[in-house]
Amino acid sequence: MEWDNVWITAEPLAIILPIGEDVLEDSAYPIWEEVRPKIIEAFNARIDSAIIWGNNRPTTWPIGIIPGCFNSGQTLIEESVPENVDVADDISDLMTILETQGYNPSGFISAISFKGQLRKLRDQNDNPIFQNSLQSGVPATLHGLPINFPMNNTFNASVAKLLVGDMNQAVYSIRQDISFKVFTEGVIQDSAGSIIMNLMQNDMVALRVTMRLGWAIPNPIHAMRQRATSYPFAALLPPVAAGTP
Repeated sequence: MEWDNVWITAEPLAIILPIGEDVLEDSAYPIWEEVRPKIIEAFNARIDSAIIWGNNRPTTWPIGIIPGCFNSGQTLIEESVPENVDVADDISDLMTILETQGYNPSGFISAISFKGQLRKLRDQNDNPIFQNSLQSGVPATLHGLPINFPMNNTFNASVAKLLVGDMNQAVYSIRQDISFKVFTEGVIQDSAGSIIMNLMQNDMVALRVTMRLGWAIPNPIHAMRQRATSYPFAALLPPVAAGTP
């Protein structure tokens, strides 16, 4: 029932990377193997930007998690003076927004520039409420919940500094994982249809990378949420008046 009138539409994400045949032949290292990690990193950044912020998203996808927070009125503006005195309360209030609707916050996403403030936060026993794990693959925690800091320059701290949510409600589906295919013939065109490059004529090869995925937020209904009008995410805005994404 929570998926009533909610659909996940898989949309393509793709790039074409042309390289001269002479460059490949004269290279002292495997170029394709070197560029693949960067391509995957670029895909991750584009996906994060589309899902979290709604930037360059397919029209069949939701508007984005942060814009959804603005649309639902689930935002708080951080107190600015004195620094850190009220931000711990702001974070607690942010979680309360979700809890009063029957959601259990399960994680945070934040700008890495927010780490400095988080490290200074203490509970009533002077214990830090933010734990920054030094182990690879182990996320930091805030109030015991995982907090992730995207390192791909997609989290815009001038609009929102912290996102809290019931992360299980952001449901994604990968219809086709990343695939790599090398072409030795063909033409590359721009969005207007003009030919930019002819692989055979320019003695080039091209790596085409594609994948298909989609995501959506369902409408769970239970005893504390009789109508599907709630939103499972809330955002903390910077102290200076922030614009909408």
